Amino acid sequence: MTKKFLFLGSVLGLMLVGLVAGPGQCLETYGEAIPTGSWSQTFKEHSVGPFDTLQVIMLEPEAAAFAAPVFQYFDMSGWQGAAVGDYPREATATGPEAETLVFTLHFAGVLHEPLSLAFRAFEGGLAGIVRESALLAWSGGATPAWTITYNYDDPHCVAVVPLPGALLLLGAGLVRLAAYGRRRAA
Repeated sequence: MTKKFLFLGSVLGLMLVGLVAGPGQCLETYGEAIPTGSWSQTFKEHSVGPFDTLQVIMLEPEAAAFAAPVFQYFDMSGWQGAAVGDYPREATATGPEAETLVFTLHFAGVLHEPLSLAFRAFEGGLAGIVRESALLAWSGGATPAWTITYNYDDPHCVAVVPLPGALLLLGAGLVRLAAYGRRRAA
């Protein structure tokens, strides 16, 4: 009976960890890509922990660039985007601390040309804590689609476990330990 109870408690604990910590994948596309002379895509960044800076860097192809304005249509007031250089292959956006933000990126070129870019969300500016690091690849072609690969090997990326969830897990573990001790003493 005790082994079954310990096994069941372990499985329940692992399920709670999955529910509380949640997935580390927090950047997603939001709607379809829209051709606008150049083209644009709306994204939603959410729940990686608080962030106040976003950075995008065009990786491939070499001739690819962002179109002005690079960042636009933030769903939270106070956010502003800025391109780095005249032929922008890098851009940043800063604003008040947020845990969820919807924004639109503008790309130069044709919708059906493949490209890839790096994305990071920071807390405390570009020199602060990296809350998320991802590689975004646009397939181009007749049926283009985004592929988002999260960079868990980024040494600066910090996973966040919400405090209420961590306390819930700690409490559940302590209750289980106390119950085991009482049962063993009896």
